[in-house]
Amino acid sequence: MHVSSVLQGSARLLRPSAAQQQLGRVRELIQRTSHVAGLNAKRAILAEYNDLTPLLQLVYEGRFHLTSRTVQKFRDAYQGCGVGYIPSNVTELLHLLNNGIRGRQACQLVNAFIEHHNIDDDCMIDTLYRCIDRHLRVGLSKHSIYHMVQRETSMTAFLERLQRCGHLLESQMPVALARTWDQPASCPPTKTCWYASRKLDGIRCLFVVTYNKAHAVYAISRTGRRFHTLTEWEHRLTRELAAYPSSFVIDGEMCVMNAEGHESFARAMSTIQQPGPKPDLVYFPFDLVTLDEFTGGGGRPYSERLECLRSLVPHLSQVGALPQTRIDHPATFEALVRDSREWEGLMLREDVPYEGRRTPSMLKIRPRCEAEYTVLGVDIRTMRLASDGIYADRRALASVTIQHGGRRVSVGSGFRAQERIHFAKYPEDILGHTVTVSYMAEAPTLKAQDTSLRFPVVKHVYREGRTI
Repeated sequence: MHVSSVLQGSARLLRPSAAQQQLGRVRELIQRTSHVAGLNAKRAILAEYNDLTPLLQLVYEGRFHLTSRTVQKFRDAYQGCGVGYIPSNVTELLHLLNNGIRGRQACQLVNAFIEHHNIDDDCMIDTLYRCIDRHLRVGLSKHSIYHMVQRETSMTAFLERLQRCGHLLESQMPVALARTWDQPASCPPTKTCWYASRKLDGIRCLFVVTYNKAHAVYAISRTGRRFHTLTEWEHRLTRELAAYPSSFVIDGEMCVMNAEGHESFARAMSTIQQPGPKPDLVYFPFDLVTLDEFTGGGGRPYSERLECLRSLVPHLSQVGALPQTRIDHPATFEALVRDSREWEGLMLREDVPYEGRRTPSMLKIRPRCEAEYTVLGVDIRTMRLASDGIYADRRALASVTIQHGGRRVSVGSGFRAQERIHFAKYPEDILGHTVTVSYMAEAPTLKAQDTSLRFPVVKHVYREGRTI
């Protein structure tokens, strides 16, 4: 045999396989975390091992249907067997075990893996057994490791979907949505504090800023759709954010202001739907979260995120500062509620970490008005409704038509299921009758002489006429 062939063969034997290298990394992680005491220090070390994320995900999410004790018993009697495929690393091995291989076949696979990769060191064997037992003993709870792994994988998946498709499904958008606070006479309870701001009547818009040697900016709606008419904004923000080498999300409202300084929802909607320059649009951001916080939740409280946002806003074009008032006294809250009667409403944000869902840590207070109208028309359709606890497709009242000023308005909210079924069968019981409608505010339209209603709800139907 040629000398060079012998040397190459020896080098292959001496060079650690991918499986050995991976077990060495896991062992190193275990040793390093065992030498520090603090939880944050352990988490910081874990963050350095991103290459182990797929393996850790399998360890803490998988089900392998065998234990190290079972493998060891089988190994004592193992004489070698003809396993068709030997995984090249530990992640592949765990993936196969997680996908249903069990019993004798699983034990044969693990022992063939050990033999094939020359895993004869006691430390490496012990590390592999810890992976199979789903307990690495790194001084962190399964919840802590699982949470960090989930944040990493969810952030990566989020970016991959966004970059591949250019948009996201609504279910994939971890957007913070507000609940309604219907007791404006008292400030909501909290263990921290509230920050209050004017509720804007605009278009919700999130700028997802990704950084990988250079920035890429995506303008998306709260439902995950790309605003293709805001490419000029995306390009401008890419230039203006060149000095900020990180990935984050800016959350806010796109508004068009009228001569009185109030937002015009109709003009904002019309402007954002049209291509071309948009000099009238002003963006009012109210939150800034890292991409990690956005996709995984948690992280810094709102006060810290707000501080970062305030330092960023002055450096951006066509971006306005939305004042946030810390509520330290009931009198402050009462004054803000009074002021909000002239606005779209009031927004409250609790000084807690980010939550990408409809959350009690974000509340809206909206003043509502009431008026009486005569029902001019009805819309009867097939709707899926419950009657006596049974859901079925039924003919039902979908909405009524009223007239507000010179404009006809359709109102579909406020009816119970039995009322919808009754009025579909007997429309004369509501046609021509008076109804009380609650609404948030008058909504201007593109025709200056007409106004519509924002969020109208039928509160009461006077079947026998208005008597009180």
